This record gives sequence, C-alpha cells and structure tokens, in this order.
Amino acid sequence: MRRFEATLGAVGVAWAALAVTGCLSTFPLEPAPAKPVDPKLTGVWRCLPSDEDATAEVATLTIRRATDRTYAVTFQAKDEDASRYDAYATKIGRATFVNLRDLDAEGAPWDYARYSFLLPDVLQVRMVQETLLRNVERTPASFREAIRLHLDDPALYGDFCVCVRAKEKESAAQ
Repeated sequence: MRRFEATLGAVGVAWAALAVTGCLSTFPLEPAPAKPVDPKLTGVWRCLPSDEDATAEVATLTIRRATDRTYAVTFQAKDEDASRYDAYATKIGRATFVNLRDLDAEGAPWDYARYSFLLPDVLQVRMVQETLLRNVERTPASFREAIRLHLDDPALYGDFCVCVRAKEKESAAQ
C-alpha cells in the first residue's frame, strides 16, 4: 500500500512512527488472482489505526468486488483524497493474504496484508513487514515460502488498523 503517510497523518498517525512499513514490493505474491472474492470482506468499514491514542479520527475503508477474483479498495481519512488499490487474495498455508497494488504508486506498488475477523463485523488488518523478508530472494515463490514459514511469527506483521462494518442506512421509504 502507498505507505499511507499522508492518509494516516490525517488521522493523527505517521506510518513510520507506527513502525509499520509494508513490503512495498515490485511483485504480488501470486501472478494472477486465484481465490474468489470473500463476500464477508466487501462493504464499507470505519477504521482506527492500531496502537493509536483515543483522539485518532476514523478513516473509511471501502472494499468492493471488481471481478469474481479481484477487489477495488479505497482508503480515505478525513479531509484527504482517497487512496485507491487493486487487490486479490492469496492462500499461504492456512492463512489468506491480500496483494494490494497502489494505483498511484510508481516502482514498488505492491503490499501484502493479512486480515482476520475478530467478530463478524470487526476486521483486523495487519501488514506484512519487510523485516523477515529482507534477506529472502526477491521472487514471489521465495516470499510465499518465507511467509509460510513465519505465519505465526509476530515479527512478520505490523498492526495497521481495526475496522467495524458500517451499517447501511435504512431507506427513507420504509
């Protein structure tokens, strides 16, 4: 993901201050989408950055189905332009990761996120960190294997945000 410095700065968090810097790779973990879209993931989410004080403002994460196997993702903090991403899931071991391609980035536009549902409408997003991948051959297969070997290692991840599904407004006609 485009490190979100500006975006998260608007909610009172510097990405670097959180020590959460995504991989920012030149490639996704898989060359093409293979997993179908997870309908539980799609929708509008209200998010707070992880490890932040109580004054942090809510950002909006919108995840839409783009195709049967891809997502269109936007992340928008208050008073900021939305950051846009193409995304698709990759299964590694027992975990699902999301390949995120920043539509506005140049050079190394790919980040990898692992998500989990803490409750049906509460989403946790963690970003894969470069720490354990630093000395790994820079190929998708090598990254997948390194991630597989470290699935349960907390050093592989940096907490990014926790989100609650936004409730759809009831129609005025009802």
